[in-house]
Amino acid sequence: WVQAAAKGAANDHDVSNAYKHTISILPRLAHCAYEPRIRLRFLQESPGIACAAAVHMLSTDTAVGEAIEMLEQGRSVFWSRALQHRSDFSDLPEHACTQMNALVKQLAQHPTTSEMASRMTSEWEMSRRRRLIDEFDTRLDAIRQLPGFEKYLLSKGYDDLRCSASGGPVVVLLAGQTTCYALIISPHRDAQKVTLSTTSDRLVML
Repeated sequence: WVQAAAKGAANDHDVSNAYKHTISILPRLAHCAYEPRIRLRFLQESPGIACAAAVHMLSTDTAVGEAIEMLEQGRSVFWSRALQHRSDFSDLPEHACTQMNALVKQLAQHPTTSEMASRMTSEWEMSRRRRLIDEFDTRLDAIRQLPGFEKYLLSKGYDDLRCSASGGPVVVLLAGQTTCYALIISPHRDAQKVTLSTTSDRLVML
């Protein structure tokens, strides 16, 4: 979708939306796969997609803070989903805790290699995982409707991220194929970007 939007007659807004949607569905794509190595590959690729998205957004009139949020979302895709499936959810109300733990237990179950050799078993397993992921996300949405759990297991927004700069500015270096940026996060002002006179290709040669 991103490549089609970039190569076609789409405007910058369409390309940005394509990136946002792609990153948002990476966890689902990864965890609908029945083989752990395939899920890991999807999750490992998410930071690279997020970097490309942020570079694109910074080349437009998008706020720097929004580009930083995109980086954080891509970076946290792996860890947030890993934590979701390893947490004991003990900080939730008892009923919700029991339901989430039961779903995680089912998601942790994998068919044997010999079982997966059967096409029918393979298709059944993918269907089973999709159903469980749908239920997991539906229950997670319901939890976020509860008072005090509005941001439960969500990636941080820029207002939360800039709290990390309370002791002084934080600089995020972002390398793109054609442009590199230094993103400056300060606790009491909007994020700033500085365009660097280098590219990722040049950095590789250092």
